[in-house]
Amino acid sequence: MKAIEAGDEITSDYALFDYSCDGHEIMECLCYAPNCRKSMRGFRKLTLPEKSKLLHMVDASLMMQFLSDTPNLTIVDLDLETPEGVEINSSNINNCFLLASRCFKSGDIIFENESVIVTDPDAE
Repeated sequence: MKAIEAGDEITSDYALFDYSCDGHEIMECLCYAPNCRKSMRGFRKLTLPEKSKLLHMVDASLMMQFLSDTPNLTIVDLDLETPEGVEINSSNINNCFLLASRCFKSGDIIFENESVIVTDPDAE
């Protein structure tokens, strides 16, 4: 998310890998960070807009729990283009993979995803 210098505090957003914080919730956070949610009760307790901002970063098992809990949710990828320098390759229909078509340096961001919530009336 950002460069980390020697001496910097390393932080983590527990909502990216803890779905419900069973038994270890933080009801009142005292970190005083400007972007703090003021509590940590797991991904499950976040609002749908908060969840959509984090979906591209969550742990795979958390994503599976989220999809299981929201069976009527439809995720639509509106950006059908691959990033510059990345191609989709396949040996057959069941074996697709991403292939670099140019060199990337360590630390280069190859792809960023963004989720947008569309309400039912707007889905039409």
